[in-house]
Amino acid sequence: MKKSADVTKYEPQWQIIRSIVKGKYNNNLDEKFSLVENYFKQTYSYDRWERVYNWSEGLQRGFRNKNEEKVGYIQEKLDYLMSLKPDESNICHNLNYEILNNYSNDVLINLFKDLLKRNITWLQGGYLNKELNEFIDIVLYYIKDKNKIEKQIISLNEFREYSKTVKCTYKFVFY
Repeated sequence: MKKSADVTKYEPQWQIIRSIVKGKYNNNLDEKFSLVENYFKQTYSYDRWERVYNWSEGLQRGFRNKNEEKVGYIQEKLDYLMSLKPDESNICHNLNYEILNNYSNDVLINLFKDLLKRNITWLQGGYLNKELNEFIDIVLYYIKDKNKIEKQIISLNEFREYSKTVKCTYKFVFY
C-alpha cells in the first residue's frame, strides 16, 4: 500500500511503538500485533490504520521466501485490518508531540538511534527527508540527557551537511 499524502509516518506514538516492536530479537508476532492493533484501536482513524497496515505489509515482505507460515499469519492480520479500514476522510491531523514526555530517556534515545540509522543511509545518498529530519529534531528536544548520544548528534549534523554536496541517488523523494 502506498502512503497517502495526508498521512505522516512520523506521528510520535506510532514511532515509539514501531521502534519497540522492531527488531530480530522480538520475534513474537502475537505480541507485535497486539501492540500495533492497540495503537490503532485507541483512536480509530484512517491515518492510524494506514500506519499499521503499511507496517504489516513491510513485516510480511521481510518474511517472504523465508517463513511462509509467518507470511500466512501476517496475511490473516492484513485481511482483518482491511475489514476495519476507516473512511479515508477520518484523518487526525493533530500531532501531539507532548506525548514524548511520557517516555523514558532510554526509550527516546532508542527511537532517535533507530531513526538516525535510516536517516544517515539516506543522507549518504544525497537525500534529506525533511519530514524525518524535523521529527528527529523534535525527538532530540524531548531527550533530557543528550550526553549518551553526543557523538551521534554531531554525526547527524555532519551527514546533513554532506547530503547537500552529493547528487541524490534515490528514485523516490518525499518532501
